Amino acid sequence: IPVPPLQEQRQISDFLDSEIGRIDTLIEQQQRLIDTLRERRTSVIRTAVPDPRSGSVAADKLGRHTRIGNGSTPRRESRAFWEGGHIPWLNSSVVNQDRVDAATQFVTDDAAAQCHLPLVPAGSLLVALTGQGKTRGMATILDFEATINQHMAYVSPDADFWDSEYLLWSLTAAYAELRAISDENGSTKGALTCDELKRFRVAHPSLAEQRRIAAHLEAQTSMIDTLIAETERFIELARERRSALITAAVTGQIDVRGEVA
Repeated sequence: IPVPPLQEQRQISDFLDSEIGRIDTLIEQQQRLIDTLRERRTSVIRTAVPDPRSGSVAADKLGRHTRIGNGSTPRRESRAFWEGGHIPWLNSSVVNQDRVDAATQFVTDDAAAQCHLPLVPAGSLLVALTGQGKTRGMATILDFEATINQHMAYVSPDADFWDSEYLLWSLTAAYAELRAISDENGSTKGALTCDELKRFRVAHPSLAEQRRIAAHLEAQTSMIDTLIAETERFIELARERRSALITAAVTGQIDVRGEVA
């Protein structure tokens, strides 16, 4: 490593203490802003979606006008289930996406015939049943026909009764409640079940009102998501600046002597 005179080492260290401290403070401020924006996003969703317990609108069990189930994971060692597969197969990591519009794994017709692999239609919701992090209880919407593993449930709504986008916002608003239900199952890992989803009550306004709520939330959350993305990019650039500044100072690419009083 470069070994400048001791006095110059101290000058470099003092300079970096000062400049890196400023950058770190700025990053912390931006991270707090992201936390605030995410709290705001949650509040906007929970405010817009009617509470099924309030009595202000009718409510119904989620399973009454939907089809709910889960899938499986065909044996990986069976080439007949995977090799040359063309049927999209999804695992629960996809619930971290706003929408699921592509698959990276595919199973064969043999897998579909011999394993528990129902074909889930486009417009269905996918809900993570298990997971130790934030995944469990999260939901997304499927844009194409696919099948899924056992750690995720599909919710295929009756289009005459439910709007898919509204149902997605409803389950997003109920995330904390779904997590609490899964934690009550007695397992140290926690898990939801398809039966619990079927019994879960959701506010049921008219289809026109469902669509209005969904459109309102799409507009409101899109603005917040844009701000979050811009802030995350700012943090990324600040971290790159932090790293580059340290490298430049300790390798002599910039002269920091006299920069700190």
